[in-house]
Amino acid sequence: MKKSKKIPFIILSFLCSFILAVVPFPAELNDYRPAIPAIVMIYWCLKAPQYIGVINGWFIGLGFDVLHGSVLGQNALGFTLIAYACLLYDSRFKFSPRSQQIVFVFILVAFYITVTGKISQIFASGDFTMTHLKGALFTPLIWLLLVALFRRTESKDNSLL
Repeated sequence: MKKSKKIPFIILSFLCSFILAVVPFPAELNDYRPAIPAIVMIYWCLKAPQYIGVINGWFIGLGFDVLHGSVLGQNALGFTLIAYACLLYDSRFKFSPRSQQIVFVFILVAFYITVTGKISQIFASGDFTMTHLKGALFTPLIWLLLVALFRRTESKDNSLL
């Protein structure tokens, strides 16, 4: 994919993930809601670190805070920590087997859910329990689908993930 086409595609993918994050779920399945914006953030931090980094993660997280109606800075901190970890382990991630990549993404999403849940518990008197981590169970499936979907849109010579 050409560089001029990559930026609008990144923005569109984040907008779609935000829409999927706020679509109503049935009440009994709400604990199983995956953190799709966090997974998209991980993907783009690993795939295009020249476009998405720590500062971009902060601003994307602030936008998600405003959209989601959560404590201002809650998702911004989570996305910033995700971006930092992705940029720190970028070279190791790209050359590790798919199973280790899935475990890395699962750990990052579980960390993101824990950080945002604890911030919500402290500042918004929310109730964070281990049941909130149920959404991270679907991370491997969504990660594989996301990589397959984005890989189909790219050229054949630019497939590092």
